[in-house]
Amino acid sequence: MVRILLPVFLTFLMCEYGNGQSFPAFEVVGGYSHFRLSKTNVPGWNGSAAINTNRWFGILGDFSGHYFPETGFANFLRTETSQSDSYRFLLGPQLSVRTLGRITPRIHVLMGAVHTRTRASGIVVSGFPESPQRLTFSMTTSKTELTGGAGTSLDIRVTDRIGVRLIQIDYLHKSKAGFGRDSWRLGTGIVVRFGRSS
Repeated sequence: MVRILLPVFLTFLMCEYGNGQSFPAFEVVGGYSHFRLSKTNVPGWNGSAAINTNRWFGILGDFSGHYFPETGFANFLRTETSQSDSYRFLLGPQLSVRTLGRITPRIHVLMGAVHTRTRASGIVVSGFPESPQRLTFSMTTSKTELTGGAGTSLDIRVTDRIGVRLIQIDYLHKSKAGFGRDSWRLGTGIVVRFGRSS
């Protein structure tokens, strides 16, 4: 994705030099996020905060949470249900193009960590067939792994302070298997700008 979008953005950024217009010092975004892993669609939220050093460059902190649907398993000796949550904490550079009026396209490259928590409960039949007993269990496991990715977003300015993130698309990768497989994240939300710099 970065190899496709970067040449386009570099062309637009050439127009930023010599443009003395002001820009927001801080931008905060919050909204809905849709995560797709394999064939599973996972709802959640996404928030980010950017510190802009000039009109086109900033440092982005990105945070998101997604809640996987409950799954179940059952046979003669075991019945189990489980549900997982994942939380991402990412940081990296962001490039913005502010020469298109109310429209601001961006690209970013992010690195960080993802924390996954899984809760499972159920019933196990032990001692079968001599003296079967039904035992209940409940457990929670968690793990944290490295993750990274790249993406793009498109904002529309409504007022000087408020805007709409029309869409954000991220391609994410984790270092290990399981929930760490490559995946896509889509999002939309509200943009709030603070401060003015020039």
